[in-house]
Amino acid sequence: MKGISKKSFPYVVKDEQSLPREEQTTFWIRPAVGDRMAESQAIFERNKLRDERGNEIFDKNLSYRASVETFLHMIEKVENYRFHEDSPNYADGKIYEVVEDPRMLVDLYQGLQQNVLLEIVEVHMKPGLALKRVEEKKVGDYDVASILEGSR
Repeated sequence: MKGISKKSFPYVVKDEQSLPREEQTTFWIRPAVGDRMAESQAIFERNKLRDERGNEIFDKNLSYRASVETFLHMIEKVENYRFHEDSPNYADGKIYEVVEDPRMLVDLYQGLQQNVLLEIVEVHMKPGLALKRVEEKKVGDYDVASILEGSR
């Protein structure tokens, strides 16, 4: 039986799919299948505060920490990325071929637009959407259809 592979797969967000390859940022997304799905949910559970009655208390710092931890859990690496000029990793407009260091990925996370984050989360949770979105075409140098197909 074939299904979605547990391996990370490349994904270019919708807003960049029509750009030339050299201008596209590629996110290597770990699909939320099997144990990864449970871990994604556990991250938010670990970062909740409760009062003496067991009611959940919203804590902005814990919520942010859970969001960052979830992003690091979802993303293996990012290719072809230019940090925003306010970023400590900004290097005169340099494009980083690969960003894998967790500290740099956190900085990258902080600079992403909300719609991009939501799209990445959606593709992480439903990896088949990546295949549908690119209509079985190649994204950059990667054949998404062959990467997404695999045995569980």
